[in-house]
Amino acid sequence: MEEIVIYTQKFKTMFGVKLNRKPNESKKDFKKRCKENNREYKLYIKTRFEVKKQTLTQRMVKEEEHMVKRWDKRHPKPEPDLFNTCKAWEDTREKAIERIRDIVVSRYDKLQLIGRFKLRENEFIDRKIGELKDIRGQGHIVNELSPTAELIKLAAKMTALVHDKCPTLVCSTLKDHKRERGRIILPRAA
Repeated sequence: MEEIVIYTQKFKTMFGVKLNRKPNESKKDFKKRCKENNREYKLYIKTRFEVKKQTLTQRMVKEEEHMVKRWDKRHPKPEPDLFNTCKAWEDTREKAIERIRDIVVSRYDKLQLIGRFKLRENEFIDRKIGELKDIRGQGHIVNELSPTAELIKLAAKMTALVHDKCPTLVCSTLKDHKRERGRIILPRAA
């Protein structure tokens, strides 16, 4: 008796006979068909998964490269002529790449909402309250947003909920994507 391992999606050939199960064929029918070829096969069906874990930065770089390739495909580089249209194309391409980077960062990198809690008279501790997804791509200009912006309203609502549960919350800070600057949100204003 010969042993054959059939991997789903990839079929093996042995002795010139291609062994692949038809989509609606059961294991018994497949074994019968194999016996009709004057060979007995012991059938093992296994699924092979190749798990490739990627870090967040690797995923962001791949997404950016993919979007730049798509942009290049839709906007092919013009032939160089006397009027320097290539330079204008390169300028628009650089602007598009900056816009693509902002889109990718807003998609994968979430904005952190850090709360400041009062421990004693003059002691405070900072803890992460939550993360907000930057849907509109406004995370890099957190300080310049108006109080009626959707992102600020969401952060204020989350701050109010945490303040209701834990009254020692003094304020919260919505950090930008680089985590260098942020906007202070008071729970009473929420």
